[in-house]
Amino acid sequence: MFLTGPPRLDEAGWERVLTRAAGEDPSGIEGLDLGNLKFIDPFGLLGLVAMGASAEYRRGQAWGLILPRSREVLSFLARTGALAWLQNLFVVAGEAAEESVAGPAKESPLLEVTRIREVSDVHRAVARIKGRTDRLLVGRLGYNVLAADRFTVALAEICQNIVDHSESEGFVAAHFSLSAGGKGVVRLAVTDVGVGIRGSLAGRYASQFPGSWDDRRAVRLAFRRRVSRIDEPGRGLGLKLVAEMVRGWDGRLLLRSGTAAYAINPPWGPRPRRRGLAPFPGTQISIFLPSLAEHA
Repeated sequence: MFLTGPPRLDEAGWERVLTRAAGEDPSGIEGLDLGNLKFIDPFGLLGLVAMGASAEYRRGQAWGLILPRSREVLSFLARTGALAWLQNLFVVAGEAAEESVAGPAKESPLLEVTRIREVSDVHRAVARIKGRTDRLLVGRLGYNVLAADRFTVALAEICQNIVDHSESEGFVAAHFSLSAGGKGVVRLAVTDVGVGIRGSLAGRYASQFPGSWDDRRAVRLAFRRRVSRIDEPGRGLGLKLVAEMVRGWDGRLLLRSGTAAYAINPPWGPRPRRRGLAPFPGTQISIFLPSLAEHA
């Protein structure tokens, strides 16, 4: 049986995929059918890549994948480097012909899908995105140079968490696109297929919450200052500082790990569920930065 994917694979669409997967016998799932996919953002894109990379989720069996019929979506997957990853991680049904991945670009990859395994990968990802974000955040979205620099630092902090805490590998991607009103927006996603927030923090903090150590407790705890699996001075500031920056920019942040989520929602943002979610190994982060001029 192939799970039928939604027409939009964003945060809400991704939850539908996981909920459907959780409701089925894993041994009966053969793969994903993305034939009707019309839109995908970095969060959904990295969710797919992580699903293909996670032996725990697939129970060691390679899944099949039916590619989108939309030429526009195929073009975007190719330009972001996601198509190559999906073809490597899944048994792909159908072909992405050369003419199918050509055409106009309505969204531009700021950072193509990039694997994060070690510190050098973090440095490489930051170096590749810095010039593009400086130009777009300052030139198109109305941020100042300091804000652009802080965004780069935030990206480095989040990616470094994969190396320090996930006990596995992860991926990062970022897109620039135009909203329905013609304003520019930046979407950043970071995903790993590791032990998750609860697994990472359990060694130091689970004993402090006997009987109530779960994903929700761990996710909320991760945003407090000086909370880290590593007992060293200066640790445990990354997520807290990132959250403060996103809130100050009237942006949006979602962190999902295991069966729980933490979100910073501006008035215009959706209100995701924060507990009782379908399980998924590892941690997923989505950051949405709007044009500051839009809220001036």
